[in-house]
Amino acid sequence: MTDKEIVLVRAVRPADPPHDPAVKARAWARLHAEFTAPDTAPSPGARRTFHRSFGRRVAWRLVAAGVVAAGVAAAVVATQVGGPAPEQRPAARTVAQTLELAAERIEQQAAPTRPGPHQWIYTEAKSANEVAPGNRIAMLHNVKLRTWWRFDGRLMASSIGNGKLDMTRVLQPGERQRPGHVDDGYIGGPALWDSAPRKLYDYVAGLPSDPDALLARVRHDYHDSGKDVTTFGKIAEIFRDDRVIPPKKQATLYRALAKIRGVRIVHNARDYAGRRGIGLALDTAEEKTAVRKGLRPTPKPDVAELVLDPRTYAYIGDGTQAILSTAVVDKPGLRG
Repeated sequence: MTDKEIVLVRAVRPADPPHDPAVKARAWARLHAEFTAPDTAPSPGARRTFHRSFGRRVAWRLVAAGVVAAGVAAAVVATQVGGPAPEQRPAARTVAQTLELAAERIEQQAAPTRPGPHQWIYTEAKSANEVAPGNRIAMLHNVKLRTWWRFDGRLMASSIGNGKLDMTRVLQPGERQRPGHVDDGYIGGPALWDSAPRKLYDYVAGLPSDPDALLARVRHDYHDSGKDVTTFGKIAEIFRDDRVIPPKKQATLYRALAKIRGVRIVHNARDYAGRRGIGLALDTAEEKTAVRKGLRPTPKPDVAELVLDPRTYAYIGDGTQAILSTAVVDKPGLRG
C-alpha cells in the first residue's frame, strides 16, 4: 500500500487501537508460521484465521483503491464543471468595460516630461489622404510621411518616403508673410494652429479629470448641438493629432467616450496599415433611423473612427491613417 493509499484509508476507517509491539510480533509470528508450515491440510481453526487475516488486507486495499479512484474522478468532474476549458474564449466585453480597462492600463504609465518649446514632435504615419507641407504640397496616398513639428508650433519639417527634409514656417492666426521676405515655405490658418503641439497639449492637460466634467467642457467649447457627434469627433481628433497626451488625461478621455450614447466596439477593426485593433465608432440615433428607413446604407461593421492597440490600448490610427512611430526629439531629422 502506498503512502497516499494509507492516508486515504485512515481518513475513512475507524481509529486504530493503541500501538502494542507485542501484538504486532505475535501477528507476524502467526503469518510466518502459516507460510512456513509443512504442506499438510491446515486445521479448520487455522484456515479460518488465515482467511480472515488475508481477507481484511485485500478488503482494505480495495477500499483504498476505490477511494483514490473516486478522488480522481471527483477532481476530473470539478475541473470540467468548476472552470472553463483552456480553449474557452472569455465573454465579449461591453464598451464601458473595454474603455475602463483601457483607462486603467494607460493611467499606470509614467507621465512624460512636457516638451520644451524648441523640441520637436516626430511622427511617422501612413495615410489615405495626407497633405505634405512645404514647397512640395501634394496629396499623398499610401506613402509614409515623416513630420517634425516644433513644440511651440512655429516650424515644421517633413520628408516624403525617404526623401529630403523640407522646412516650413507656420503662420499664427492673423500673421502675414512679410513683404520682400523670402522663406523656404510657409503655411497657416486657425485650424492648423489649433492643432499645434503646444496649443493642443495645453488644452488637453487643462481638461477636467472627471469624465462627466470633461464631456461638459468639450460640449461647451465646441458648441455641441446636444447629440454628442461634435464631442465624439473632437475627442477622436485629439487622439489623431496629439502625440504627447498626459496618461491621466488620456484615461479620462477613454472614460468620457464610454459615457457617450451610441459609441460601439468595432470587431476586427484595422487601421490604414492593416494592423488589427480595438475599434470604436459612433452610431447616432439619426443614423439608425435613416438606415431603418432605407435612406442610408447600413454602415460597415469593420469601419472605426478610432483603433486602439489590443495590448497597450494606445491609439494607433483609424481607417484612413496609421501612426507607425512617434517621439520627442531635439531637432528635425531625428527619429527618437
